[in-house]
Amino acid sequence: MTIDAPSVPDTQVSMRIDGVDDAVLASLSGHIHIDVMVRRDGDETVADDVPVHFGHHWTPTASASAPESGVDGMPQPTGESGSVRSSNRPENAEPAEPVISRRAVVAMGSRVPGAEERLRAAVVTLDATPGNQVEGISPLYHAAGIDGPDESRAVIELSTRLAPHTLVGLLRSVEVGHEGAVTLRLVDMEGVSVDDDTCTIPWPPARRSAAVLAPWFDMDPDATYDGTPVSFLLAGAPDADAVGIQSDHWIIGETR
Repeated sequence: MTIDAPSVPDTQVSMRIDGVDDAVLASLSGHIHIDVMVRRDGDETVADDVPVHFGHHWTPTASASAPESGVDGMPQPTGESGSVRSSNRPENAEPAEPVISRRAVVAMGSRVPGAEERLRAAVVTLDATPGNQVEGISPLYHAAGIDGPDESRAVIELSTRLAPHTLVGLLRSVEVGHEGAVTLRLVDMEGVSVDDDTCTIPWPPARRSAAVLAPWFDMDPDATYDGTPVSFLLAGAPDADAVGIQSDHWIIGETR
């Protein structure tokens, strides 16, 4: 966050959000409320009810000149107070890449008491994130623990406009919010192949895990993992006998 406070009547606050595409950023409008108060050293209030502007950090292209900068190189906010801008690029900048909505498959698991409630809460959080929409939810499965406690497992399908690494970061933040009681893994993402220190897509352990494949197949019988039918992989999964359906209606609170 940067604050331009020398001229009190014109004080503004700029916030930069990285890793989120323009359409998602624009969709945040009307869903964020931030109270900002600017103070000098001590208790003197310099300004309150300060307008807050959101935007990406703008990277100039060869054909475009940089926009007028504010404090610390932040683009100078424009528009009405409190507005959310979908882009900080000047008019002569190259157009942004079109936003692509991709199918993403997320595996979920929890070993704690009240696992169903934890998993339901995680689904709600992911669906409420701008740029995400839950399109499919598997039945809840019970996976017998081999080296630890039994686990409740499920798979969901998202339609998402988030970039792969941004989505992985979101999943990790949800895990942290549940203090590690929920595990979330990005198993597959349409048109995406990634293998780096942050994530690997498709997620390799899914290929031999009935705890992932069984709920995934139940949700989408035509699903494929890296070109191979999930049904074929499930038939050869070594833990297939340790996984069984627990509830068809768990997402609405029914476990029978």
